[in-house]
Amino acid sequence: MKPYHLSNWLKLTASLRHRFGKIFPSLVPLEKEGWANTGILEKKIATILGLVRTWNVAIVGAGNICRALVDYNEFKQQGFNIKLILDSDPQKIGAKLKGIQIESINDVARLIKDKKIDIVIIAVPAKYAQHVADLLVHAGVRAILNFAPRSLKVPDNVQVKYENMAIEMEALSYFLTNDA
Repeated sequence: MKPYHLSNWLKLTASLRHRFGKIFPSLVPLEKEGWANTGILEKKIATILGLVRTWNVAIVGAGNICRALVDYNEFKQQGFNIKLILDSDPQKIGAKLKGIQIESINDVARLIKDKKIDIVIIAVPAKYAQHVADLLVHAGVRAILNFAPRSLKVPDNVQVKYENMAIEMEALSYFLTNDA
């Protein structure tokens, strides 16, 4: 494998800001050598990011965002397997989406446990997001990706990441406005 100079990796990582902040401490031993074998570096990064195993994922809200996420093949390639879709709409419950049966949110605690769900994606309207988060926390979920445009109140032992496309669009408009 082609050797990769770690300082280049650190420059790249720094440019990606806070997203890869946890990588730095684990890469210090490689920096002392000055060069790192690309394969070793990739394996080390995958271990740090938790990508050496698969993760079972659930989606709450069987709407358009859910359909787009289920169709996104990159998840499976990265070890994120969508195993459960939950909704409250009786018209959707029992239907299948890409072979995954849509289940009732009323059974969330049992289904999270039965399917061994690690990560849950909330894709419901903002007014329902906190209630869904409360149900998930009660069911033992500790990792949530929230697509609803609102902040969630969860205990300290629960990690929530927010996907707010309006903020991303604002960042792009800032870039275009301030690009000299």
